[in-house]
Parts: sequence; structure tokens; C-alpha cells
Amino acid sequence: MSVVPPFIVPEQVQGAWTNLIVLTYSAHLDFFETHLLRQLSRVPNRIVLADDRRLAEQFATAARSGQRLGQANRTYLAAPVRNPWAAHAKAVLLTTSTAGRLLVGSGNLGPDGYAEPGELWHRYTYDDSIGEHADVFAALRSLIDGIAAWGWLDPAAVAGLGLAWSSTPWLIPQPTAQQPLHHNLDTPLIEVITAAVDGPVELLTVHAPFYDEDVAALGQLLDRLRPRRLRVLLTPDTSVDGGRLTALATRPGTAVSLERVHVTDAPTAFLHAKFIHVVGSKQEVLVTGSANMSRRALLLTAATGNIELAVIETRPRGGFVGLYKPLTIQPLPTAESISLTFRGGGATPSAGAVALLYSELQGNLLTLVFNAALGSGMPDLVFPDGTAVLALAAQGDGTSFRFRLADRDVDRLTHGGRIDVRLPGSAGTADPEPTWPYHVDSLRGRMERSGDDNHLLSSTGTLPRDDSDLFQLLRQLEQTLIFDPETAWKVAGTKTGTEAGDGGDGERLRWEEIDWDRLYRHPRYRGYQRSRGPDGEPASDIEVILSSIAARLGGAAGPSTMGDRDNDLDAGGEPDDVELKEELTRRLSVSTRTRMACNRLAIRFTAALQNKAFQEKLGPTLTVRNAVILGHVLRELLHGDAIDPGRAIMAQLATWSFLWGPKSNVASLPGEERAAAEQVLTGAKARQTMLRALSELAAYDLDDELRSAVRDQAQALLLSPTLGLDQHLLRLTASDARQAAALVANLRYVAGNYTGREIVELMSASWDIRAASVRWERTIVRRLAGQGFPARSSEVDVLRVQEPIAGLTVDRAATDLACLAAHLIVGGTDLDYVRIRFAEGRDVAYWDAATGEGICFIAGEEKDLTELRPEFPEWWRRLDELEGREVAPAAA
Repeated sequence: MSVVPPFIVPEQVQGAWTNLIVLTYSAHLDFFETHLLRQLSRVPNRIVLADDRRLAEQFATAARSGQRLGQANRTYLAAPVRNPWAAHAKAVLLTTSTAGRLLVGSGNLGPDGYAEPGELWHRYTYDDSIGEHADVFAALRSLIDGIAAWGWLDPAAVAGLGLAWSSTPWLIPQPTAQQPLHHNLDTPLIEVITAAVDGPVELLTVHAPFYDEDVAALGQLLDRLRPRRLRVLLTPDTSVDGGRLTALATRPGTAVSLERVHVTDAPTAFLHAKFIHVVGSKQEVLVTGSANMSRRALLLTAATGNIELAVIETRPRGGFVGLYKPLTIQPLPTAESISLTFRGGGATPSAGAVALLYSELQGNLLTLVFNAALGSGMPDLVFPDGTAVLALAAQGDGTSFRFRLADRDVDRLTHGGRIDVRLPGSAGTADPEPTWPYHVDSLRGRMERSGDDNHLLSSTGTLPRDDSDLFQLLRQLEQTLIFDPETAWKVAGTKTGTEAGDGGDGERLRWEEIDWDRLYRHPRYRGYQRSRGPDGEPASDIEVILSSIAARLGGAAGPSTMGDRDNDLDAGGEPDDVELKEELTRRLSVSTRTRMACNRLAIRFTAALQNKAFQEKLGPTLTVRNAVILGHVLRELLHGDAIDPGRAIMAQLATWSFLWGPKSNVASLPGEERAAAEQVLTGAKARQTMLRALSELAAYDLDDELRSAVRDQAQALLLSPTLGLDQHLLRLTASDARQAAALVANLRYVAGNYTGREIVELMSASWDIRAASVRWERTIVRRLAGQGFPARSSEVDVLRVQEPIAGLTVDRAATDLACLAAHLIVGGTDLDYVRIRFAEGRDVAYWDAATGEGICFIAGEEKDLTELRPEFPEWWRRLDELEGREVAPAAA
């Protein structure tokens, strides 16, 4: 446990977990989305449970300030806990089917609670092979299940928790033995604390940032424990009535001292840790966790008080001396000497006003649920920009309302963000209530897609599971490879400035000053050119690395375990490297420094690949081997969540472009050098690695810029003659038909990942008009009977063109219609009906797949369509060939 860094919560959540559950009082969701989600991108089930009032305040603040919170309730659950008072427990739970990590402490979800001094945390781990701490995890589950059983959670949160428990078979519902973690669902914490204390109490030390107005909880604690001495630790920020505290200090039978406390290394930090330290003649009891020194935290159960978590440990006398080491403590003459005041009683039960509880989006159905009947009328739904949400149908029973939304609005909602809800009769008189709907299909799909991905990874190699070992491996690669100006300089130059790319203010490396003749003579450089010795064994470090990669990809390595690395330094033993020992004693943990090193590796390698002059000096022998080695390492780091995905993916794209892109360095090599490069690529199975890694990017939530870069790179690679994607390469990459089908499906997804707006831009570019003059609009059309369908009216998406197109004819319109159909199919739309409404008069073109008919009507001329043959891009046709499909027509 620790009240100051290096215990930083973001360091502790790294790894390839299946479930994340956060309990918190307040939830800084912007911090969560900006700083934590990227390193949790491969965790499919992510749940944040926060106090309902604090979460509502967070959402209201986001709505007022324009924060989009585009991931909330779409890729992770941000759900309220609706107990009568405060949901104050604080914990972070991470699990897989065989392992777990649990953090219990005082910090709320946010930069102050998770990454600043002044908090106190406990860390527990579980592994099936050991079984330790299983009951601690079970105690937390019993609290969460109890919260659900009381009806304090929304259905979406209950469903998410059900998925978490079903994928964590070792996590039992109740502890089976005594353990240190306790909650107050059924028993007030003061009862558990009192039961843990055995014998007379010599000293009671307490610290809490918040007390009740009458200091009743501390008084009750004194009545129960009757200590000879009481020590109250205070800060200027402590919320307590100074006069009442001073009166308590005159209590007969107990010597009371008031003392000022602060974190030694951060005197201005808010000391938010809470602890009760009981010292007896032979043993000590320490109570830590979420509970302040208040009636609702310590004296009541959750039904009438807060929801709290406490870790209660018993040790021999002197066992908790480390608690005070980070603190500076000084005597105070009286409480008034630091001007203490009581600053309010915290959360109170809501006044019973009608309020929106939650909203859910499932398919085209949006459901709103209120805490009380609204009376007559239906709520109005509005997007943040003021655009009304179009409801094709609506019904409600007063407290629950269901709206069937237009596809256009559903598509907009699926990109995340909020809807504003106005109660009936309140238009213009009250602010709307913002809601971030639970995207039921998206949240469930994350869990399902995670299972589909795993079989593609069955033949990959692994990196060390322990962070200190991984850190050492990165250093050894640095000492073996020459892949960027910094490593080249270390071999052949005299570095006078700072480390390249470390953000320092010293002189930057200048690769132009490298003594290349000296580098070419260096053993490290020559090591790239040696292959096998006379006995067939690897003859250089480079060949050892390449052989290891080839062996792992060939099935010699077992299942990946890197994601379950233990970040506890004690678990890995003492490192024997002097420099690493120094690294471990610095402010950041080895886990964080390893992640930083991985990120720096990606940044440096990306920059080096894009430096054409440097690569030419380095030569093809080194450049190709570096790309193979570091391309494999980047993929493995991604698997283990040991690197920021954005950094790794950008480095992967640079690597693939370098090897197989339109301006591939390999393709430009002369005969013998090209043959040598191909031998390395084939021997290390680099093409198979790339195809697997590219297909795995389908599992990531990427921002628009990175998604577009991945898509463009995928299209180029599918057609790259240097890569040579064909049935043979597909069979080498995926060992059976199921894996091959999944691989091709993922490649098709990443290469065709267009949004509706991007399709508009593609079409407007083909017409040479402004993209702003083209938009999607939802309208109702009359469709004829055919192929078992009756004549009917349907609501469809129409591409509306508001600017004249030069040279538009019926034949051109038919071609444009086929082009739009191809874009929609590539983008993942199940094509049923496609229509373009042109700017001039009644000009229109449409195709109805149900009837197999269409019309182009341009400038008074009409042309009937009896078939529509979308012309697909060449990369799409390549994938059709790989799947053995009839190859679609090619796009012009």
C-alpha cells in the first residue's frame, strides 16, 4: 500500500484483461477516455460504476462544456449506483478466465485520485496456479452483487456484470474464509473494526478529510475502543467543526493530541487517504479504504448510509510503521490553530423530482426510463446541435418510452455522444436533460468479437511476461540492432547531446555526423551479414533473433502469456543489472518505464523508416532485418498491451509501407540484394506476420485519422506485387478454412472501413463538385411489388446532390448509381435500395434490389435498369478471389 507515488493506478491496469470493473464515487470520464482507454483498448468488457449524483453532474458538465464523451456507454459502460446516499466505495477490478488484479483504496476515478500524491491503495493478485487472495476478490464480488440485488443498478450494468462473472469462473460469489476486505451492505464497518481489536488500546490514530458535523463517528469509535491516547491528524483542508473537535479533545480518560500532517514530497497535495490505526500491547489493526470519519460511512449499513469498502489488517506491533514514512507530522496546540471548518454534509437523497434514469439503444429502438410517471405527452429528443431526432414510431406508459428511430439518426448515434431530452410541456422553459444511451448491441459485440479474434493468434510468438525481463530485452535489442540515428551514433559517433527523442533541451543527434566507415567495420554491423555457421546453428545475434521469430511463428512457442505479466517487482526476483536496479528505484515503476521505453522504440523506429537518406546509408541488409525484427516485436507488444496502440500501429504502418508499399524499398533493390532480402522475409515469415497483424487491427477503436491511415495502407498492401497476396500465402498464414475466412473478413473490414461522410466525399470527388453540396437524407419512397414483396412505402437513405453535375446523362447516372452501390457494400451496408437525387429538377436514379429494377431519369430522358453491376475496387476483387467467390466487376 502507498499514500504517494510510485503507486499510480494507470500503471496497474496494463495487460490483456477480459474485464475491467471500476467502483468510484466521482468519475472523471474525460480523463478515463483520454488517458486510460487507449491502454485498455483490447479489454472487451469495461464497466465504470459511480455514484448516481456525481455521475449526473459529470454528464451535465460535459453537456455544458461541449465535451463529447464519444466512448461513454458505447465502448464502455458508465453506469450510476442509485443507493439512497453516497456510493462511496473505490476499487478497480481486472480479470481473465484464470487471473485477476484488484486495487482497493481511497482515490476516485480521475487524475487526482489515480495519479497524484495523497491516496492510499492496496493491490491484490490472483492466479489459478496459486489461488492466493481468491477470497478477497470474492468479497468485492459480494458487494457488487449485493448492489445489483438491491436494484441500485441499470439493466445494462447488470448485464455487463453477468458477462464479467461468466468469463471469470474462479471468482466465486462469496468468500469462504476470513480475509481483509469488508463492505457495509449488511454490517456497519464499526462493528467489524471493533471485532478486529483484541485487548486494551494504547493508541488510536485517525485521519480522514471529512467528518460529520457533530463529530459523532469519532465519538462512537472512542466509546467502543476506549484508547488511552487519541491522535487526530489534520490538514487545513479537513472538513470538521474545529470547536466540536476541541471539545472532544477534553474527553476524560483519553489523552488527545491534534497534529498537522502533509505529504513530505508534496506539501500542497490534498491528503485524501483515510485510515484508522489501532495500537494494542501486542498487535495493531489498520483500517483503510473509502470511509471518512462520518456517521454514514462507519455507523450505518448501505441501506441507510453510504456504500463503503474497507481493508482491515492485523499485524504484530510495529507492523504498520511504513504508513507514516511518506508523511510529515507536527503537533498543534488546538484545532483552531489551522482554522478548521465543517463544509457541509455531502450528498443527500434526491427530492423526488421527475428525472430520466437511463436510456438504451438496441437496433433502431431507443428506450427512455424515468423515475416517475410524466403524465400526458411524449418527451422530445434533440441532438446537441439542436437537430431533432426523428422518431418513426413512439409509445410509452408514463415512465418508459420507446422510439423507433430513422436509420440516419441511428447511424449518427452509433458514433457516440449524447441526446438531449425535453419533458412534455417544458419546451423553452427548462434546460433539457442530457443522456448518453447504453449501446446494447455495441457493448455486447465487444465481448463476442474478442472471442473471434483469439484463434488467429494461436501460432504467434511471445515476449517475456515479466516487466523487468521485457525491459531488459528492450535494452538488449538496443545494444544489438542498428535501426535509427541514436543506435548508429552509439556504434560510430560521439554523442554530445541528450538521448534522441527524450524531450530534453540538449543538442539533438545529427546522423550526418556519424562516421559511416567506422560503423561499416563495427562487429555489430557485420553481425547483420552473417547467417549460419558450419554446424547450421545461428552465427550472430541478429540470426538468433530472426531464428527465434521464425520458430515462434512456426508453432514452437506456446500460447501468449505476455498480457498477464506481473508488475510486482518482488515477483520477478532481484534484477542483476546495475542500470536496471537504478531504474527500478526511480519515481516511476518498472511497468511504466517499460511502457515508456516501448513507446519510444515505436516513435524512433517510425522516424527512422521515414528518413530515406538514413536508410540508404544503412543499406538493405540492415533495413530489411530491422523491419522484420521490430515489426514482430511491435505486434507482440500490442498483444501484451505493453505499448500505446496508436504509437505501435503508426510504426506498423510505416514498417509495412517500407517493405511492401507502393514505394517499397525491397522492390527497388537490385537482383542479389533483392534475393537476400526475400530470403530474410521468407525465413522469418514476415508476410504472414504482417497479414495477421493487419487483420487484428479490426479489434481496435481507432480515431478517424488512424482509421483512415490503416484503411489506405490495407488497400495498398492487398494489391502489392511485392507482398504477393494469393491463395498460397493465405494458406501459410491461416492453417485452416475457419482461420482463413476470419482473416479475410477482418482484412475486408479494415480495408473498407468508410463512414457515410467519407462515401459522400468519394462521390463528390468523382463529380468534381464540393463535398458540402452532397449529403445523406432520409425519405419515404414508394416501392413496387416483386420477388415476393408487396408494393409498399419504405424509408430509405437518399444521396442528395445540391450542385449541378457537368455532363450528366442517363448513362452517367447509371454508372454513378453502380459506383455508390459499390461504396456502400464496401463500407459494410447490406444493399437493398440505392437512390441518388440530383440537383436539377426531377433528375433521379435508383435501384431496387427487391424487384431487380431501377430507373435513371435525367433532363427528361428516361432509362430503365434491369441490372445493377457495382464496380468494385481491385483490392475487393482480390479478396473475392481468395475466398473463391465469383469475382465482381472491376471499378473503372
